[in-house]
Amino acid sequence: MLVATGVQDRRLPMSVELHAEALRHGLVRYCPICDGFEISGRNVGVVGSNDHAIDECKFLRSYTNRLCLVLDRAGGLTPSQHKEMAAIGVLVAPGPAVAFEIEPSGISLACGAGRLCFETIYAALGSDSCSGLARDVGACLSAEGCIETDRHQRTSVKNVYAAGDVVPGLNQISSAIGQAAVAATAIRNDLAQEKLPLWG
Repeated sequence: MLVATGVQDRRLPMSVELHAEALRHGLVRYCPICDGFEISGRNVGVVGSNDHAIDECKFLRSYTNRLCLVLDRAGGLTPSQHKEMAAIGVLVAPGPAVAFEIEPSGISLACGAGRLCFETIYAALGSDSCSGLARDVGACLSAEGCIETDRHQRTSVKNVYAAGDVVPGLNQISSAIGQAAVAATAIRNDLAQEKLPLWG
């Protein structure tokens, strides 16, 4: 069995219809690795409040100098995180981020700093690994809930393999394809160990 069940992004607090429309127009995004170049020089908001959001701001800062981290909840960053953001020119707006609306010039939200409008917003709220099936059969998971594998994509359970976003690593299609190729080869070779198929 090859498990490739992926992850589920944690969504911004907005209706399904608004979320779909914002995604369609590039107003809400989830992966700066995939499309960071598309927002070069634009006014960008990042919604989040943990280390993941901080790291996303650092990554996006190489594409734009118009960047604001809007906290997704009440409370704030640690003093050292505030210094880190200030040092690279990222503004920080107090949360929570709510009441998202599509505007003629982009997408807006309400927060502790009032109503802010951006050309696009990145949701840096993290994701949840869809690893329940592997967990149920006894496979070892990481602290984040991803399926642990060896270099051949084998899990800790015999004849169970995993590939893609559900395993630790870079959540990219190209990575998943490579892992799937490794897993397919391992599956074929492991099956051959049990009964070598002969031609003719």
